[in-house]
Amino acid sequence: MEVEIIRLDNEGRGICYVNNIITFVSNALPKEVVKIKLIKQTKKYNIGKVLKYLKTSPERQSHFCPYYGKCGGCDLEHLTYEKSCEFKKTNLETILKKYAMIDKEITFIKSSNPMYYRNKITLNINNKRKGFYEEQTHNVVDINYCYLATKAINKIIPYLNMPSGQVVIRSNYNAEIIIDITSSSYKPIDIASLTKENKIVGIIVNNKIIYGEDHFIEIVNNKLFQVHSKSFFQINLDIASQVIPLLKKEVTKEDVVLDLYCGVGFLGLSIASEINKLYGVEVSKSAVMDALLNMKINKITNAKYFLNKSEDILTNLPDDINTVIVDPPRSGLKEEVINYLITNQNIQKVIYMSCNPFTLARDLQKLKTSYTITKIYGLDMFCYTKHLECLCILKNIVKKTELKCKFSKIKKNQVIE
Repeated sequence: MEVEIIRLDNEGRGICYVNNIITFVSNALPKEVVKIKLIKQTKKYNIGKVLKYLKTSPERQSHFCPYYGKCGGCDLEHLTYEKSCEFKKTNLETILKKYAMIDKEITFIKSSNPMYYRNKITLNINNKRKGFYEEQTHNVVDINYCYLATKAINKIIPYLNMPSGQVVIRSNYNAEIIIDITSSSYKPIDIASLTKENKIVGIIVNNKIIYGEDHFIEIVNNKLFQVHSKSFFQINLDIASQVIPLLKKEVTKEDVVLDLYCGVGFLGLSIASEINKLYGVEVSKSAVMDALLNMKINKITNAKYFLNKSEDILTNLPDDINTVIVDPPRSGLKEEVINYLITNQNIQKVIYMSCNPFTLARDLQKLKTSYTITKIYGLDMFCYTKHLECLCILKNIVKKTELKCKFSKIKKNQVIE
C-alpha cells in the first residue's frame, strides 16, 4: 500500500495512517511517499516496513552501513548528522513540555566524532550468526563490522566463532581490548593470533579469566579510571569529556557532594578538586572497587564510597551534603531518592544525568515543587540512534528558614513516603 509520512514519533519513526489507525514506519521521513507492508497490526496501532520509496525527502542521506534497515542498532542513519541532532533537541523539548510542563530552551551538545565512538558493544550469537537484533525481533543480523563501534572493537568481531552466546567487547583510549564471553557452547579463540594483531588486555569466559586481566585503564580529561569488564562507564568519551566542564561551573569549594549511582566514580572524581568533600554510592561491588582505586591513582583525598543501593542508604548519610549528583538507570529515580531530595533542607543543588527523557520528565515534574531547573543540556552520547543523554541543573527555590519551619516535625534522617 502507498502512504505519505506526516511526521516523526519520539523514536524517529515515520507516522502515517492506514484505515484511520496510526502506523509507525522506520526509516521514513515527513513528506515522503512510500510503499509499505504491515508487519504488525493491533486495534490501536500498526507497524509498517518500507518496500519502496516513491518520493524521498531532501533531508534524507544515503546510509553508510550495509546493515542499516535490517540491524536494529541505528535508528537515524538516514538523516544527516545535523538533522538528527535537530530532531533529538526538538524531541527532548517536546517530551519535557508535555510530561513535565517545562518549557525551556535546551543547549544541545554534538559529538565531534559521530562515527566509531562506541567503546563497548554487546553482540548476540545464534546459530553462528553474530550481531545485533533485527528491529522488533530477536533475529540476529549477522555483521562483520559496526560503524558506531571503535575500530579496535571492529578488529575483534571476525574472531568470534562460537555457535551461540553473548559477547561484550570493550576498548579504551589506547585501543586496548577486553572480551567478556558468556556461552554454553564456547569454542576456544586463537589467542596467539588475537594477541599478535590486537592489544588484548583480558579475555573472560563464563565469568572466568582465561587470559590477562578483567579490567583496564581509561583516560578522560587527564583523569585515570580503572574500569572492570562488568562496570558501567560512558560509551562516548568525546561527549563524556565535554560534560565535566559543565559540572565544574556548577560547584564551589564549599560544596559537599553526594554522587548517587556513581559507577566507577567518573562524574564525582572528575570534579573532586573543585569541591570540599565527595560521597559516592554504588550497588555494584566491582564498580566501587574501581572507584576506590580511581580515587587513589588520581591522588584524591576528599572522597568516600559506600557499597549500597542509593535508595537504601539515604537515612545513614552525613548531614553536611548540599549538592547531589544523580545518574540513575533508564528507570529513573526511586521514590525514596526523590523524597530525600525534596525534604532534605541542606540540599541546594541537584545535577541530574539521564539517558531516558521520559523518566527524566516524570522525576522533574516532582522535583520542580522544590527546585527550579536552571539549565538543560541535550548530549549526543549515542550518535545516529534515537537515544540521547540529558544533563539538568536544579537549584533549590525554598529558603532554608522556610524549610526548617515546614519540616520541623520530621525526625532526623526520616524518609517520607
